[in-house]
Amino acid sequence: MRKLMMVPLGLLLCGAMMGNKGCEAAPPTARDKNMQAQSSLMERATSAVPVPHVNNFLSREAVAKQVKRLDEKGKLFYVYILGNNGQQMGYYVSNTRPVPTCSLLTPPDDVWKDYNGNGGLTSQRLTAPGLGGTYSPGPCSSVFFFDAATDAYIEIAGLNYFVSDQPLAVKSDPIKIISAQ
Repeated sequence: MRKLMMVPLGLLLCGAMMGNKGCEAAPPTARDKNMQAQSSLMERATSAVPVPHVNNFLSREAVAKQVKRLDEKGKLFYVYILGNNGQQMGYYVSNTRPVPTCSLLTPPDDVWKDYNGNGGLTSQRLTAPGLGGTYSPGPCSSVFFFDAATDAYIEIAGLNYFVSDQPLAVKSDPIKIISAQ
């Protein structure tokens, strides 16, 4: 009961101390007005063109099928390499599809927490080193895979390629790995 009486008393004191001006809402800022305009526009757009009700989820089904297929152990992938002129250079057979070289097994950044002298806590997001002990803030502009027959590491950068999980009827020779022995 005592707590219930404190709320009206607090509101009464706020009005008395501020002359009722401090309890009023601040006028909307330009940002507030723009956000309201954007919200109003989206309401009109949704009314004019409503989001259709989806029943079959075909894209989701395709992604699930892709994930399952990429997870098949022993699956072969045919990586066809194209020159910059569009000419087929050949193909590799791999146990995986090409993987972006920026794919990581650990988080790309780290959060460092520091206690300042005033008893507060500050934190910074920093680039974390990779598993090789180096930092790599560069763009992800190449892919890699391992040759299925020889386990040779192959990295592709600057060339066009396409991938299939079945051999295609194209005029292209396999790119052979020369044994280092």
